[in-house]
Amino acid sequence: MSWFGVNMNIENLRSIADKGVAWAQGRLGAYYVNGSEGLIPSAELGHEYIVKAAMQGHKQALYDAGHMFLEGIGCIADSDNGLHFLTEAAKKYHTDAFLRLAKYSMITLKNYEMAYYYYLLYMGCSDNHEKEDKETLSLISDLLDVEVAKSTYKEAEDLINSKPPQSIEMLDYSGVYVEISQNENNETEISLATDDEYFPIALDAAHELIEQMTT
Repeated sequence: MSWFGVNMNIENLRSIADKGVAWAQGRLGAYYVNGSEGLIPSAELGHEYIVKAAMQGHKQALYDAGHMFLEGIGCIADSDNGLHFLTEAAKKYHTDAFLRLAKYSMITLKNYEMAYYYYLLYMGCSDNHEKEDKETLSLISDLLDVEVAKSTYKEAEDLINSKPPQSIEMLDYSGVYVEISQNENNETEISLATDDEYFPIALDAAHELIEQMTT
């Protein structure tokens, strides 16, 4: 788990998290899991905070909660909950959730149609895929009935093409959204948005993200 660091007092973060703010819950949970910011590592507390954030629909927390449930990190391993949270993260176009679901479907569930579907989504929504991913996709396709493969491909293609324009959520727990676009004069326009009253806390991290996205 990773996040853009924003310098802040850990007790302030805890106070914000305990008020029910999803990004703060997710970040504090990640700090506990990794033993960061001077906290004694506690996978159990980390899991508790991350699940609270996931229950509010925070995209990265949904993925992290799914991963923790599948691996039994800070909790008893629970594949049903793991798949639930990963599927919810996938609905928000979380590319790592696509990949995790693809591999789990292929290796554990032996559901090659589902694996093919999620691999297609991963390949279609990510620029970071490897040569091995393309080879795996081809191998899975060969295991499927031709018509099943075609219909699954069409379903994935439709979902990728219908992906709505959306701002880019600050990685991973900040509460800030950044959108970069080109105007009619081909000039880059950057806008920040948040529905979070604690926006100033994440402002430095937002500027860091903008710099990375525009260089």
